[in-house]
Amino acid sequence: MNPFLETLLDPIWQILAVAIVLATPFFLIAVRTRDVHLSAVQKRQGTRLVLLVCLGIFVFMSGGEVLLHAQQAPSPQVGSRVFTSVPTSVPTPVPTLNSARRRPRPPSLPALSQQC
Repeated sequence: MNPFLETLLDPIWQILAVAIVLATPFFLIAVRTRDVHLSAVQKRQGTRLVLLVCLGIFVFMSGGEVLLHAQQAPSPQVGSRVFTSVPTSVPTPVPTLNSARRRPRPPSLPALSQQC
């Protein structure tokens, strides 16, 4: 299977991705709340920082999972493929007297003369 699809179907990756997606808004609310005495510029910087950190964690986690699944996947090798064929029956001609007479003789090869 494709390593990318294996990553999407991995339950550990799914749980961590949901945790990051659910935790990000709570961090944003904590930075943007009025109880935190920060200026508007500092709140915007904090928002950017929270979004970048959460995105970085998500990308790092996803890349690690894809690499893990890519290493576990069997590498295709050209020489290792085994093709099996099903034997088929080939009709063999039945010799008859007429077919033996009609068959032309192969042309005779000219004899090579020895020159010494």
